[in-house]
Amino acid sequence: MCTLHIQRPLRPWSSCCLTSGSARAFRVFFFFLNMAGKEKLDLVHQNQIHVETIKKEQRLQKLHTEFSINPYRKLHILPDKPMSRKPTQVIEENLDFLKAFHKAREEPTKKYSKPLTESQEIGWLSTPLIPPNRHDTRLNFYRFSMDVTKHQEFAQKASN
Repeated sequence: MCTLHIQRPLRPWSSCCLTSGSARAFRVFFFFLNMAGKEKLDLVHQNQIHVETIKKEQRLQKLHTEFSINPYRKLHILPDKPMSRKPTQVIEENLDFLKAFHKAREEPTKKYSKPLTESQEIGWLSTPLIPPNRHDTRLNFYRFSMDVTKHQEFAQKASN
């Protein structure tokens, strides 16, 4: 009598010791490994892959010890409550932050000498090539009154 033995796939990401980033990388790796139709790895190989993934994450991780507020984010400063009794604190101005804050809100033409993207090239030189002449009637179509329009305006005012 012949029996069929079905082996369940190993799920290495189910252990609680994995970090979220390495767990996802682990799952993606095994998904594509199973898709390729290659043989399944044993527990030693899986552990080695996991160790290498964690080492790579730690090697590429940056530790930021200096705190600074993002100058590109809009700050909403709220005033104190009107009946508050505590005195207002005087905060010293940080010149580096103020420079970065003003630099972030400048127009791109003032920040950079050349456009950085193709979409910036379209409106980079926005000043008109010919100075505008408001008295040139070829391009400026202003409304002006004639005898007929003055008569009609007077008739409308009289009817109201």
